[in-house]
Amino acid sequence: MFVDRDKNNISVTQENSLILAKDDLSLNEKRLLLISISKVNPEVYKKDDLSISVKAQEWKNMFPDSNAYRELKNCSNTLLGKHVIFHPSEKITKKVNWLQSIEYDDDKGSVSLTFTPPIKARISGMLEQFSKYKLISVCRLRDPYAIRLYEIISQFKKTTSYRVITIDDLRFALNCQNTYSATKDFKAKIIIPSLKQINELTDIKVTNIKAIDIKEGRKITGFKFHFKDQEISWLQDLLEV
Repeated sequence: MFVDRDKNNISVTQENSLILAKDDLSLNEKRLLLISISKVNPEVYKKDDLSISVKAQEWKNMFPDSNAYRELKNCSNTLLGKHVIFHPSEKITKKVNWLQSIEYDDDKGSVSLTFTPPIKARISGMLEQFSKYKLISVCRLRDPYAIRLYEIISQFKKTTSYRVITIDDLRFALNCQNTYSATKDFKAKIIIPSLKQINELTDIKVTNIKAIDIKEGRKITGFKFHFKDQEISWLQDLLEV
């Protein structure tokens, strides 16, 4: 990835607007995006197209639970047709494709992704309003909900030990606006299982596994997540691969 190939120093940096944006990515599509974004220098903005090459061996080193090149080709092909929807501002909704093209190299066992200009602007040349975390922190998470919730909870990790978010914003970011309409079901089916994965497999531990409800009267309007840093038992094994 960028400059330092040590897995413990590979970071994903993206504009905050992407953290609360909505997408419908599969686990491997999300993984491909993250490993690609981690190879971008977030401090430099280039006028040319932003193209990133990901080798099967890089994928295998970070995500050893899959058939590397086959997964790379499959998920890059489906990712080409996917888009992200940014949180509506003043009743204006913006929808943007992630990629403008892909290229396979069977001899090298690699896939090259070219990001669209609006995405390039949100992962490079950033001076403020961005979030950063180590890719290794989420590489063992087993579903995209858990990865997205990790990103949301740890968004302001450098300055605070808790995260408050409205239920509407959380549903939007997790693409669950029309899924599990009852809040108790949303928590039971999406939030709690994701928090269990985060606590088991990442570098943060959410201290209240059921999340703290924020209410207006009897209605739940948001959640508060308290978290702290933790060591992860499998980390050294992955670093030695």
